[in-house]
Amino acid sequence: MVSTRRHAWTRQRVKDLPAGGTGLEAIVEVIVRKPRWVCAEQACDRRTFVQVTDQLPFRARCVTRLRAAVLDAVVASGRAVDEVAAAFGVAWWTVQAVLNAAVMTLPEVTTSTCACSVSMSTGSAPCGSSATRPGPGRGSSRG
Repeated sequence: MVSTRRHAWTRQRVKDLPAGGTGLEAIVEVIVRKPRWVCAEQACDRRTFVQVTDQLPFRARCVTRLRAAVLDAVVASGRAVDEVAAAFGVAWWTVQAVLNAAVMTLPEVTTSTCACSVSMSTGSAPCGSSATRPGPGRGSSRG
């Protein structure tokens, strides 16, 4: 249901990508003034709510594009977390939290990634190497 009744105005302070210059003078902090709306649905447990967007999630302290840039700086360039934090004007735990969230969304990794893995049906390696899978009666003997 769409609400048309405004309850109050709220301010949200968020950090954005650095703009021009270097050091502390390049750090950008944006203050967003957002309306807090009254829910028109009687059965709703939440009486009021604020609008959220892709770039400005609920209770965010950094815009999404800053989080993406921080993640790229750590992963793609291999820089240290504290170095990236200083360059972007955020705390090191903010960078670490972004990194931890990205790790949680990684796909499952299979255990056999080698193209030369042992064929389960023939017991031999598909590339023709001498690697074979131990079958019945061909196990390793310990003596």
